[in-house]
Amino acid sequence: MVERRSPKPQVGGSSPPWPAMSMSVVDKVKGFLLEVRSEMKKVVWPEKRNLFSATIAVVIFIIVVTVILSVLDYIFSVLGGLIFK
Repeated sequence: MVERRSPKPQVGGSSPPWPAMSMSVVDKVKGFLLEVRSEMKKVVWPEKRNLFSATIAVVIFIIVVTVILSVLDYIFSVLGGLIFK
């Protein structure tokens, strides 16, 4: 077993793997925005045709689900009216 010693024998404990960094909020925001910019360059944006067809599919799905939920709501309200009369 290898014994690990602190670089400063008078101080107990271990040394951190990296020094503490004092970053201001502005530096953190700047770094975040730079990372966002680099990630956005990696995004593969869909073509207009694909975007349009996906949007139409979502709208149709929402309409179908709305109709189904409306019908179920009506059925349950009628049944509830008959039961709790």
